[in-house]
Amino acid sequence: MASTQRAALALLLAFGCGSRASRTAQLYPSEKVVIQSSVVGLSGLTVDADGQLWAVPEEARVLISVNVGTGQTEAYPIEGLDDAVELESLAYLSPGRFLVGTEAEDAQRQVDALVTLRADGGRFVVEQNAVCPYAHWHVRPEANRGIEGICHSGAGEILVATEVVEEVEGHRYAPLARRNMDGWHSYSLELTSDTGKISGLSCTRASNGDVLAIAIERHFGRTRLLSFRVPNESAPVHATPIQPRVLADLDGWVREQAEPPNFEGIARLPDGRIAVVVDNYYHHEQAGPSTLFVFPHAVDANAGQDEWPVVATR
Repeated sequence: MASTQRAALALLLAFGCGSRASRTAQLYPSEKVVIQSSVVGLSGLTVDADGQLWAVPEEARVLISVNVGTGQTEAYPIEGLDDAVELESLAYLSPGRFLVGTEAEDAQRQVDALVTLRADGGRFVVEQNAVCPYAHWHVRPEANRGIEGICHSGAGEILVATEVVEEVEGHRYAPLARRNMDGWHSYSLELTSDTGKISGLSCTRASNGDVLAIAIERHFGRTRLLSFRVPNESAPVHATPIQPRVLADLDGWVREQAEPPNFEGIARLPDGRIAVVVDNYYHHEQAGPSTLFVFPHAVDANAGQDEWPVVATR
């Protein structure tokens, strides 16, 4: 089925039917955008208050603005970052300020860095270094597996997901942490596949204070887009695991592609569409150009996706 037919079918099912199950119908990408940049290995994705899309690569020290319609980019150097970390996730905080989640090779580390970047002329500089302790989840990190997902839901609150997976009684969980004025609160997100791991987050704040999130769950042969709600309360790990809803099961679609994409970052666009960036750099080899895939707007009553506000562009 052609991508335009798939998108049309997804929209028809998402908006034309009343049941909760049908409103979470299968989604497929409706657009593919080639990113006009020589930078490879894009990993984090976010949208600022003006509706501008931004991306960050794992190794190059640059922040890139991306035109989702044309793929045109502008690159801004980042200065002051620790050479030992890779950049894995990205969240917009406020005008001229972003938060980057990182990972490192040291398998004995107890924390991963959360770095706040501030615009300074035509560059970004490190404003603050903070950490996310793995003790929140009683797990240990692995070499080159770190803060793969990070998002800012508003009012200084962030949601963090790691690539580490915890297995309990045959169930697989992605550790989540929510940091707000009260400190850190730990949760567990039940994964939907036998090998998938979280590789990207995008979120906003619901009217009752819950966090509404969409995420990528992926590994070799597994690619899904998830949606879920994080309650506005502290919860012990595994006491009440969060059950996500699968917005898009793309296992078969990925296998059909000439170059199976490795989805690494996700962001909800101002018009409700979902943008996903592909990491095209693996084991020091480039696989095709840097690309974005764009999914049509998805309404998910179970996770409250219809509560997501539309960003007013200026």
